[in-house]
Amino acid sequence: MLLCCSPTEVKEHRMRAYRRLTEDDRIEIYAALTAGESQAGIARRIGCHKSTISREVRRNAGLRGYHARQAQRFSMSRRIRLGRRRVSRQQWRIVEAGLRQDWSPEQINGVMRLKGLAPVSHERIYQHIYADKRAGGTLYTHLRVHKRRRKRRGVFNRRGQIKDRVWISERPRIVDARARIGDWEVDTIIGRQKRCSLDHNDRTQIPPMQGRSGQRSQGKIGTASHLTHARAFAGPRPHTDL
Repeated sequence: MLLCCSPTEVKEHRMRAYRRLTEDDRIEIYAALTAGESQAGIARRIGCHKSTISREVRRNAGLRGYHARQAQRFSMSRRIRLGRRRVSRQQWRIVEAGLRQDWSPEQINGVMRLKGLAPVSHERIYQHIYADKRAGGTLYTHLRVHKRRRKRRGVFNRRGQIKDRVWISERPRIVDARARIGDWEVDTIIGRQKRCSLDHNDRTQIPPMQGRSGQRSQGKIGTASHLTHARAFAGPRPHTDL
């Protein structure tokens, strides 16, 4: 509490005191900047120091200048990012001691909770282990399963996806009528040593044709399919007597 101070001194003290800007403040800052008002004048209007306005405009301005909603979004994302709890050195010492006793990261997290200690999530522990391995450490040797490929949650698995796929439900109705030649269905057959064979079937019940593709890549299968069709429509090779 300020005692024996003039109203001017009280106002200056409030302006010097730290105050987090709100979304309404940012709307007022944007309107004042658009009107051409100086940053010092905006600071007096809002009741903060002029350096606060300068820092706000510098940190939260985009490519097209300062906008209130964009500045609020930048500020909130920065607050969330910086607000993540940091793991102390003491916590890492406890984690590493548990790892050297061949405890799993899940067990270490559970023991820390049971003992009332600030826990470290098992995901953070795995990240710490891999960072230690890249730095030449040996913590990874205490994992029960080595070279384990861990899938991050929320990551979409793109394996087995066909580019530019056309679903069967989207094909023309005339294909279902089986009234024309040239509507092919191709199946891949995987044999030993991952060798790939192609089974071509025409919708008009023409005897199927087979082709070979040494690999299962999209390019190799496409090339083998085109060659199989070319041989089919080229007809039999002419026979010559030598």
